[in-house]
Amino acid sequence: MKKIILILLIAATGCSIHAQKPGISRYNQVNTEGNKAAFFPVLNRTGDLLLYSSGVYSGLQLHELATQKNITISTEAGAGYEPIFDLTNNRIFYRYSTFENGRKFDGMQSYELKTGKTVPMLSPRRELRQVRGYNNGFLVAAEKQLLKVTFGRTGNDDLYFVTTEDLKMVLVKEGRKHYLNPLQMDESRYIWVSLSPDNNRILFTAAGKGTFICDLQGKILHRLNYLNAPVWYDANYVVGMNDKDDGHVVTASTIELVNIKTNERTPVSRKGEIAMHPTAAGQAGKIAYHTTEGKIFVAEVVFK
Repeated sequence: MKKIILILLIAATGCSIHAQKPGISRYNQVNTEGNKAAFFPVLNRTGDLLLYSSGVYSGLQLHELATQKNITISTEAGAGYEPIFDLTNNRIFYRYSTFENGRKFDGMQSYELKTGKTVPMLSPRRELRQVRGYNNGFLVAAEKQLLKVTFGRTGNDDLYFVTTEDLKMVLVKEGRKHYLNPLQMDESRYIWVSLSPDNNRILFTAAGKGTFICDLQGKILHRLNYLNAPVWYDANYVVGMNDKDDGHVVTASTIELVNIKTNERTPVSRKGEIAMHPTAAGQAGKIAYHTTEGKIFVAEVVFK
């Protein structure tokens, strides 16, 4: 039985050290279903499975990197918006959208990898965001609350979760909700917030100011300058895109792997590509991204 528990909201971040410098050893292009354009890749933690969608998040496909097999998970609108793998790689959690009086509502479903069984997990509601894997289920912020949605009971371990409310940064730590303003902005503009792998640091972007890492009290630890759509690669590196636009469309964008201590940047995407929205599986040494043409590449990272 799945169980839904209402809590307040959460967050955190982490650290690890590579003595060597990173580089890219090879690129593998993902052969998508019917060679169709594909966008918004999501790697699992072991780097052998990848999710992708259309350019408007419609539908969700699962790709097995070893066999190049593609499996249709969903054809529904919104299914490709920030899906996640569970912590054991047994399930995928993804959205579905409904509309009522012109208002959009998002719910959550699960897909079991072994059986292909789909199970409704969370009924549609407003402001669904920041889905994160948790034990035998997931955590998600919705309507200014934290929801814990699981198959069966879970322990009463301390929860950490970070999200945004009206562009304000919100941390839930040990059941208590904290508003953080690391840059002391009069008007908060925090986006792309996420916890480090060890739950003791927060990666975030402040619109117009750049990307930063702070501790759980909001103290700035690292300034990463311009880096959009950042995600953790591991405790010592983050990956994001260095993009430019003409006010309407993206005219250039490279994926870069950034050492958070030195701010040294390693190009990940290939020259001439407009590469966007990276996803990382640090323990597998892989970073995936899509191009504006709808091609997905998986870059293999090595440290020398």
